[in-house]
Amino acid sequence: MNIHLKLFLFVTWLVCILPARAQDQSFIYADVVLKNKTTVTGVIRWSGGQILWTDVLQVSKKDPLALKYLKKYQLEKLPGNKEEKEGIDWEFMNLWKDKLPERRSEALCRFGDIVSIHVTGNRDAQIFYKSGSKLRVTANPGNADLGKSITVYGFKTEKIPWSNISRINFRETGEGVLSWKTEPLYGTVQTRNGPVSGLIRWDKTKFSTSAALYGKNGERTIGMKFAQIKKISKRDKGANITLHSGKQVFLRDSRDVSTLNRGIIIADPSGGQVTVEWQAFQSVVFHNRQEEPISYSSFETPRRIYAQAFGSDNRILKGNCTFDMDEEWNFEMLEGTSNRIHYKIPFRNIAAIIPQNEKQSIVILKDQRSLTLSNENDVSGLNWGLIVWLKNSRYEYLPWEKIDKIQFR
Repeated sequence: MNIHLKLFLFVTWLVCILPARAQDQSFIYADVVLKNKTTVTGVIRWSGGQILWTDVLQVSKKDPLALKYLKKYQLEKLPGNKEEKEGIDWEFMNLWKDKLPERRSEALCRFGDIVSIHVTGNRDAQIFYKSGSKLRVTANPGNADLGKSITVYGFKTEKIPWSNISRINFRETGEGVLSWKTEPLYGTVQTRNGPVSGLIRWDKTKFSTSAALYGKNGERTIGMKFAQIKKISKRDKGANITLHSGKQVFLRDSRDVSTLNRGIIIADPSGGQVTVEWQAFQSVVFHNRQEEPISYSSFETPRRIYAQAFGSDNRILKGNCTFDMDEEWNFEMLEGTSNRIHYKIPFRNIAAIIPQNEKQSIVILKDQRSLTLSNENDVSGLNWGLIVWLKNSRYEYLPWEKIDKIQFR
């Protein structure tokens, strides 16, 4: 037998018996079922650029809020109610005719918390969560998270129009001889508020070791792959770049290493998502994750939010709760800002919230870290308060201004 033929047959046999190369477990993976009954499987890049399980899907809720449980006088006192002085009809069916602020309908979740997304319209969908709950949603104004094409990286790369999709079933990242040959960035970022570790997006868009960092060195613009970089330290109006080889380079005058940077995002299944502005950034060291790799199974099965609320009127309420009148599950996220750092924190990682004044609250995390957060409805006087669900189908409402402290289990 010809030696070249023998070699060809051996290689063919080897390919058949060897396991297919596994994709990195951090990338979103799904079966995309099309309306023509065919299925496309692979790594998913969502229309808003999301490609990691820790990335956030940001949409608007179509289902009614818990406001139907409030009495007329309680509704009239809701902070930020733009119709308060216009003598509106508070009958329930009239309540939903654009009478309430749009911010109340926002829903935030990570792709790792989703079981499937069923397309129901041009910009509409129904999301099925690991909690067993489901939610009808629509695209936020000016947001590309629903209604746009998604990209699937499988044996070939396919861009699939939203109108062709029936549903998307998420699952553990599979194995296959795919063209995907990069790894996600992971490391520890030093900030004004201390260190944060997780998957990293540089300038909000660069998430992989194959992406390049650009800047001027002297009069020359240079780029280097993140795979080469060990550390980035902010200095003057630029940054010192330390390579794995030990070489150091100072870069300046680019969006990657200046105040033009759109933010460094650090994300972790338990900690949530942290976006650090350049002014709050100090340094980052890229390294391998110490624990198990982040994967779809890293996101625990959700539970209802359980709280013990201490009211200023000496009421103490215990039970499942609806926070800010629209968040019920511990995978949902609280938002707030501190020192030019924006936090999206899943309720499963929050131990307590202590309102301080109309503008801010202290948020104590389950790892004992304490953050003073502001600039968002969740942690300010614009919060719509808390419903605690008691036994025998009873419930109690606590407006935000009457809450001293909330402890979460």
